[in-house]
Amino acid sequence: MSNFVTKLKAFTLAEVLITLGIIGVVAAMTIPNLIANVKDKRTYTQLKATQSILSNAVRLAEEEYGDMSGWDVEMKSNEKDAKAIAKVLRQFLKIATDCSTYDEKGLCIPAAKYMLLNGNPHGEYYNNRNYYKISLLNGSSIWWRSATQDEYKNNDRVAVFWTDLNGAKAPNQVGRDLFIFNYEKGSLRVQGAPGYHEAGTCKLNDTGWGCSYFVLTHGHMKYPKN
Repeated sequence: MSNFVTKLKAFTLAEVLITLGIIGVVAAMTIPNLIANVKDKRTYTQLKATQSILSNAVRLAEEEYGDMSGWDVEMKSNEKDAKAIAKVLRQFLKIATDCSTYDEKGLCIPAAKYMLLNGNPHGEYYNNRNYYKISLLNGSSIWWRSATQDEYKNNDRVAVFWTDLNGAKAPNQVGRDLFIFNYEKGSLRVQGAPGYHEAGTCKLNDTGWGCSYFVLTHGHMKYPKN
């Protein structure tokens, strides 16, 4: 009987290391983009959902109680006005936590300063009693104030709504997890729309106050630099 010798072919150590190196380079190039795309999609979906929740709540409240300007709101942008809006609007929102006008423990929004999109510090909201603060069952937090007399006179604005899409969690930055809506002229309006309030500010070197419109329109946060 003849003896047969079978030769097994295998990769050398050098070939394996080169292959792993190539895989590592490709992963380093693609994984950050994949993560960014997932984050963008999640932000868009959450912002769209929160917009719908807030818009529907205002619509239902006005169907029962009339125009928001008639909810004992004096357009003084103070604590009394914020609570007057809350008295009606809370009935039509699915609230996880009601922090009222002073969120000392940071349950609804962070007990810290927010940052603008360009990285500059902005300010704090948790300790400002002119804003009423809640967190929703979907994970977003919303706080609002009434308009000032000038805002109401010039634009028929009744209230301004801020939403942090992941509550008190980081990054706590305008255009990243903090977005703005205005209620005026009988509807909830997206800040940053062309020709509207804060249009043109959704840029990496700007404040980011107009990014609500950008994200809802484009579905991502790949903001221009200038």
